[in-house]
Amino acid sequence: MDRPEPGRRRRVPGTLVLAVAASALCGLAGACLTFDGVTVPVQDAGQPESSAGVEAGGGGLDAGGDVGHPETSGPTDACATAALGYLSLAEAAKACQYIADCDTGQLELDIESNFGIVTSATNYAYCVNALAGTVAPDRAGLDIAQQTFKCIAKAASCIQARGCLAVESLTTNDARCRAGAPKNDAGIYCGSGGNDVVDCTGSVVQHCKSPAFANGVCVIDPADHGYYGCGALAVPKCATEVSSCDIATAVLNDCAAKTSITTFNDCHVFGGNCGPSGLDAGAKFVCLTEGKYMPCDATTYRDQCDGDSIASCTYIGTIAHTSCKSIGKTCNAVNGPPVCVGPSDECSPFSLGIGECSGNSISLCIDGKRAAFNCSCAGLVCGSDGGIGKTHCELPP
Repeated sequence: MDRPEPGRRRRVPGTLVLAVAASALCGLAGACLTFDGVTVPVQDAGQPESSAGVEAGGGGLDAGGDVGHPETSGPTDACATAALGYLSLAEAAKACQYIADCDTGQLELDIESNFGIVTSATNYAYCVNALAGTVAPDRAGLDIAQQTFKCIAKAASCIQARGCLAVESLTTNDARCRAGAPKNDAGIYCGSGGNDVVDCTGSVVQHCKSPAFANGVCVIDPADHGYYGCGALAVPKCATEVSSCDIATAVLNDCAAKTSITTFNDCHVFGGNCGPSGLDAGAKFVCLTEGKYMPCDATTYRDQCDGDSIASCTYIGTIAHTSCKSIGKTCNAVNGPPVCVGPSDECSPFSLGIGECSGNSISLCIDGKRAAFNCSCAGLVCGSDGGIGKTHCELPP
């Protein structure tokens, strides 16, 4: 599977399977969540409407925080404990259902590329812990990540879930790249009134009104129809690379040498800030991670522990950190995927008995504590795709 790589890096289109979500109402009321044998009373959550007839083309999360799909409904915080991290448990259960079931895992990779936040399409307990577990409240860009994940949880279909991201992978036969689409000779065009860059050759869309792009617009280099971005047209053309950084907002502006495009990127989205790279005399500005420039190759980098942080690679080619130390834990990758662990933890997402169904409840490990979550809280059922797939909260049959 491929990570979305917009702009100068071209993504090879992959064969993706679109799983269109159906809908159901939360069928059970009453106690939905249990921690260490203590039951927390909760209420039913609304379930998104059916996705039947939903047109391809997400729309993204705009800079004002609008999820872009006001017609949908979804799980709310009333169906679980208050959010300690990005989402409440009910919201995380729904978001992770999409991550598990949409596009054979591509949504997982797209989230990681967009934020540098590691989830999982194959380990549901890991995914829910990543989204509902404790996150440092001072993490840069926390509000943007929360808005985006809430958008995914409220989506009515995989199509809408993908559209919540700033950089979205296109599936095979996406309507935006149908015959007759206004593509240039490189297979690229500006869509949604100039708010989206649609790259039908690279199978990726940039939603320029997403916070990640600091309210830029679609721009395609008039001299190189295959070079594009979210930002503004540079007049005159940049003879050499020109970059700048607004320290207060962490917005990075960059115009590559011999191009006519200044791209905008909000470095807070990746949990960092912007500043000089420290690698050249020209003081090139870049997105920084914990004050350092940490470049990576998104096509080869694998999630890992970097000291006491979970490290992953973003679509702009820099490493992003999720700090374990800031929540009193350390990073551990003994079981493969990196996870924050603490000395008093009684479990991890990889522990025996975690991620199993008991009736309509699934066993989870949140912040190192065992929990039983009733999938009905998210309008879902506990199952394994008819016994042939991974156990998770899934859409009712």
